Amino acid sequence: MSATINRNLPDQIGEVRIREKLGEGGRSIVYGGEWRGQQVALKVYKPERIITHTRRHALNIAEFEFQRNKTIYEIPGLSDYIAKPLYYWANPDVCAMAQERLFGPLYYFYYLDNKSQVAPAFKQHLRIIIDLAHNASFYDVDIHAFNVIVDESRGEPIPKLFDFNLIPFHERPGLSMSKLLLKLGLTDKTSRDERLLRNFDKIARREKKLIKYFE
Repeated sequence: MSATINRNLPDQIGEVRIREKLGEGGRSIVYGGEWRGQQVALKVYKPERIITHTRRHALNIAEFEFQRNKTIYEIPGLSDYIAKPLYYWANPDVCAMAQERLFGPLYYFYYLDNKSQVAPAFKQHLRIIIDLAHNASFYDVDIHAFNVIVDESRGEPIPKLFDFNLIPFHERPGLSMSKLLLKLGLTDKTSRDERLLRNFDKIARREKKLIKYFE
């Protein structure tokens, strides 16, 4: 997530010594800090999102995202593309999860600056992520321009994913249109990921909803 001006930062949350605010999304505020001698990104979930998630899933949102993050990180071939999950906790005062700290711009900002120079290889890396995840029965990877960091530390831009709190559509309660189509055999569990991948650079619709967190 993009850096923001630091105002009224807490000194510490849980075991993490807070150094800066990295950004804010619809479900959490993300801080940069130190934990057991390493730099981390700490997601602190918003109270209203904790409540909304609880209505839809048995696991607390911090444990849910940690487990999703851990599962995809441990799929063979994917650890280079995924922020390493470190730990989570939930108590009456805070609900949070720590990951390794990623460095680089969100793809959204990278694309705005480099749209005519984005290498085809970057999209090939995204294809690898989707294929390996689906082969391991992991769906709703939620790849889009605000969920991917561009890491250039190895000499070429590669995608790094850090957001895993979306409940897969086929696991949500109720019978949505997507679940109905799935039940009728008119779609499958890979459909949302494939659609997001096809439309990865078509960011206008999504930015109207999310850009307010980065202004």
